[in-house]
Amino acid sequence: MRLALIKEPGANPLPINTPDDLEKFVEPLRHYSEEVFVAFHLTARNEVCNYQVVSHGSLSPR
Repeated sequence: MRLALIKEPGANPLPINTPDDLEKFVEPLRHYSEEVFVAFHLTARNEVCNYQVVSHGSLSPR
């Protein structure tokens, strides 16, 4: 499964004002077999314009 940022023509991006607003973007990460740290890049209007996978690793109990 892949995390994808898709910009549809004519679609108005929703601003990210609370952590709950970001949930739709990170929901696919719940299905990954390893943890992933992702940085989301926002416009001045708090709209997601890009993202970058910073790191990834395995899920392991401490």
